[in-house]
Amino acid sequence: MQFKDIFGQKETIHFLLERVKKGQIPHAQLFSGNPGSGKLAMTLAFVQYLLCENKSDNDSCGECKSCSKTSKLIHPDVHFSFPVISKKSGHKPTSNDFMETWRSEVVNNPHISYIDWMNAIGAENKQGNITKEECKSIIQKLSLKPFESSEKVLIMWLPEHLGKEGNTLLKLIEEPPAHTFFILITENSDAILPTILSRTQLVKINPYKPTDVVDHLRHLGIEGDLESIAFLANGNFSEALHLAEHTDNDLTEKFIIWMRHSFRRDVPKLMKWSDEMGTKGRENIKNFLTYCLSVLREITAYKMIPNYTVRLGKEEQEFVSNFSGVVQFANIEVLYKGINECIGQIERNANPKLTLFQLSLQVRDSFLETHKAQLF
Repeated sequence: MQFKDIFGQKETIHFLLERVKKGQIPHAQLFSGNPGSGKLAMTLAFVQYLLCENKSDNDSCGECKSCSKTSKLIHPDVHFSFPVISKKSGHKPTSNDFMETWRSEVVNNPHISYIDWMNAIGAENKQGNITKEECKSIIQKLSLKPFESSEKVLIMWLPEHLGKEGNTLLKLIEEPPAHTFFILITENSDAILPTILSRTQLVKINPYKPTDVVDHLRHLGIEGDLESIAFLANGNFSEALHLAEHTDNDLTEKFIIWMRHSFRRDVPKLMKWSDEMGTKGRENIKNFLTYCLSVLREITAYKMIPNYTVRLGKEEQEFVSNFSGVVQFANIEVLYKGINECIGQIERNANPKLTLFQLSLQVRDSFLETHKAQLF
């Protein structure tokens, strides 16, 4: 991974280049940003630049022995730590057990999400963790001298999945061996142990701009309504890739039908709608629900801001205009909460049909409380 492969994020790239040029690299950095903001890709490009044997002012050479190995995630002085699961009862897993899968997944998609990773290792309903055994492995790896480079790097992806066992790393992070660097990549810094957090220097990674997402999707040869995809992804490129892969052209129609059945309290039709939606596949269901959240956000803005321009297509604009006159903020609140909970349940392999029907009944009850016999 080179800096030239990263779209957007010019200010952050310049900042990191200057750190290397001036020799002012903190021994422990925290790359923090929203999901899908390119934190891992940025880290990989930074480490490749740091270890490059023939670096220029703006990027790694991409051709030297170090670049070749770093780009394939096989450099012996670049170590990775990430959430894992136990393969069988009593097994004490470490990242080494999943390294081959990690290399394959990250090289294929450096914007990989936590859910993508859990699916790749067959986690099902298990939660990934960075274990006590993993901490011991890190200490052992970093106690050795570098094999090929003058520096060693430990990249820990999602340290929020590191429990109290992480305290065993405190001394190593605070007083690492010479030329040893820690880079922690987080989506939720509030969940990181305060003792670890206080020993790192923050590098903030901003969400992608919609125009950057559109341009890069087009660069990858992806076609479709890229502007809508970028809007729905809300700066999350991992989500944009999922939307592009699983786009359903009838999202607006499905949402309108769902709201109409809910408003009319038509339980048989809600059940039928839930059964039909439940067969669409988890990614399509998740993307539909994400789309619904985006529409609700536009409806909220339309109701609250005078002369607000809806940032959706013509069909959606007409629906937002009509529906905003019917839906109340109490209904929107129920929808927001229920949809977010439903997305989480779908990601944890809950039964899609039952989950969607339960949500539909919540929405129906919300309309029942705020309206009488009015229909739309």
